[in-house]
Amino acid sequence: LNNLSQIAEWKLNRPNIFHLNSKINPNYMKMIHHLFPKRAFPPIVWQFGSNWFTLTLKDSKKLIDKLINNPIFVDFLEYSFISDENIFQTLLVEANITTTNNNHRYIDWNTNDGHPRTFDVTNFNGLIKNKCNFWARKFSAKNQDILDMIDTHIHKIKKLNNSKFILNCK
Repeated sequence: LNNLSQIAEWKLNRPNIFHLNSKINPNYMKMIHHLFPKRAFPPIVWQFGSNWFTLTLKDSKKLIDKLINNPIFVDFLEYSFISDENIFQTLLVEANITTTNNNHRYIDWNTNDGHPRTFDVTNFNGLIKNKCNFWARKFSAKNQDILDMIDTHIHKIKKLNNSKFILNCK
């Protein structure tokens, strides 16, 4: 979850703006925004953060119960921009679910195009460097070699029966 005081103003306003999708002609969107001016936030403290996270089964059930019993979340965010970066984080807070700042994923954002790096064999050492990164993003189906290398590495660790391998991951 992000601290709301550190969120850029345009992100804070995202749920307020009526948005259909990015493929609509910008002139039509201007007309829609004129016809449907900014919506008022429901009395909820909206949270923001990554849409890449992991939940326990117990917390998943709490989140789903909160969503089912409060349809205002879906109703309000249905036509807003990048709502997946709002709804889950808000539900986590509303459902009183404890969070941590480690999602145990290896994601390389050091690109110049705003998208995470697509891993290949040249990234293998970086991928296995941190034993607490259980997942990684992102891979291409065109590049099976890196996945084979990861599988081989996992089998090697299993053969060593290294039960202490993940004990210190928090």
